[in-house]
Amino acid sequence: MIGIDLTDALRLGIGITLVAEATLLVRRRPTLGIWILAIASVLSSLGITVPVNLRTTTVYLLDGVVMVLVAVLVMQVAVGWRFPTLLGGFGVLVGVGVVRGVDLSGIQGAFNASRETITFVVAVAFVIVCVGADAWPTVERAWRILASGLVLWAAWFVLRNGLGTFAATGERGLNASQALLVGQAVVISMATGARRHLLFVSAGGLALVATQQRTALAATTVGVLVVVLRAGRLSSARASRVVRVSVVGGVVAVMLAMLVGPSGLRESVGTAVSSVSTASGTFGWRIDGWRELLEDYSQRPLGDRLIGQPAGAGFGRYVGGGLVTVSPHNMYLTVLLTTGAAGLVLFGLLLVWALVRTRAGPVALHALVWSVIVFSVGYQLGPEMGIVIGAALAAPAAVVSGARGRVAVSTPS
Repeated sequence: MIGIDLTDALRLGIGITLVAEATLLVRRRPTLGIWILAIASVLSSLGITVPVNLRTTTVYLLDGVVMVLVAVLVMQVAVGWRFPTLLGGFGVLVGVGVVRGVDLSGIQGAFNASRETITFVVAVAFVIVCVGADAWPTVERAWRILASGLVLWAAWFVLRNGLGTFAATGERGLNASQALLVGQAVVISMATGARRHLLFVSAGGLALVATQQRTALAATTVGVLVVVLRAGRLSSARASRVVRVSVVGGVVAVMLAMLVGPSGLRESVGTAVSSVSTASGTFGWRIDGWRELLEDYSQRPLGDRLIGQPAGAGFGRYVGGGLVTVSPHNMYLTVLLTTGAAGLVLFGLLLVWALVRTRAGPVALHALVWSVIVFSVGYQLGPEMGIVIGAALAAPAAVVSGARGRVAVSTPS
């Protein structure tokens, strides 16, 4: 059957049926799209990809979910919904890069090279156009549930391997995107100001420290600081006090863990710190690679500098005398290389727009946007962070309407 074996043919049939059914369900209830995309992304990060091979092309579980969201998005736009201009321009540049990359590395190679950026754009567009203002309450619930599962996963990893695993082998219980999701759930829980969430805040904070994902920890710290600085905007004075007490308690707990805690944890933290502070550490390694990539970008033709290189052209650079081809571990640099200066400007304006829209909105959502901005310095953004940015852009913008205390709410056009 068209060059595929029976097992893949069966998977293909099941997949087509599920995509069709899911499209109908998500069309009727768009918030389901947030759930299935977030769950599929977490499963993918855990190695659960469910591949289906079609000759030289492989389709994964996350790809199927993206197909569902794109189908629903097309239906919504077809009935007259306006597509956000900034996001549309950025998406066109990503698409141009994929089309240009087909001749270079084939359909599969071009798509694989742009998969994270494509899923990010689709997530943002779907949330803005199809979900709207209902996105943020859904993200709050989904992030707490998914983060709870990831905290348990991290705890199981520590119980099985010990606290000193990172110092000994470099392995972590959570990858960077998983750790950021946990950190964002901690920020959301803190912003509620509810005492019943303090246990989760404590467990999530310990998971972040134990897994030693430094960029996610830094992004979470920035999110927490935003919540603390804007605590006066929370629903009650008690909520504000709970936020400040939880921060002080967290700082004290971390200091005690560093001073008198298990030796394995102290060794892992020491290893993480040294990798940042020394020229031979991973942070210095990344900076050297970024310099090399920027130098290569400056020497490219004007067209590539404006709209980016073809997808699949790679990120080859020499760091420490060896050839490195992995992603740059920097969303801003990745966007610059793959969509050019035009794409970087549009991407930056999207983030600024998200900050502006949430400035007078939910404290936690504003803090999450800041965490995404910080996280982008060290990693690419995937669909989960596309959901967050989409929720921020779809959030009602509060504008003072004249009389003090009166607030008018406008929805995004």
